[in-house]
Amino acid sequence: MNFLSLIVAMAIAGILAAISIPNIGSMANESQTAQAQRDVHAAWSLLASSAVADDGATLTYVGRTLTVTAGTSSVQWTLPANTQISLNGNPFTCLGLNGDGIPAVTSLCSSQVIPATSIPSFYLSVHGGPYVPPVS
Repeated sequence: MNFLSLIVAMAIAGILAAISIPNIGSMANESQTAQAQRDVHAAWSLLASSAVADDGATLTYVGRTLTVTAGTSSVQWTLPANTQISLNGNPFTCLGLNGDGIPAVTSLCSSQVIPATSIPSFYLSVHGGPYVPPVS
């Protein structure tokens, strides 16, 4: 009877493991995506405040590196390999802001993504993968 109880307990444990392991993986991916979104939000906030404080700033996304550059300083975040950032529905690579927070061409961002006629509405979306901590 003890051996049979052990077999039943192992079967129950196996069933529970089979159910929980995919959920744990899904939760980890959701957490990593959320962290990538928080990093992009932090970079976006730093871009806006640095643009006003330093009379302009640039946010670039090259490879896996998201960088805010203002004056002679920069801050970088390394995002997951499959992170996709979109700005107003278009793939994001760079955005320069002048000291008034209006999009502008900068030395790091030669293409102007949005017309500089006024302060535009920005719609930023982020889809990420495994998280890598920021690099200072």
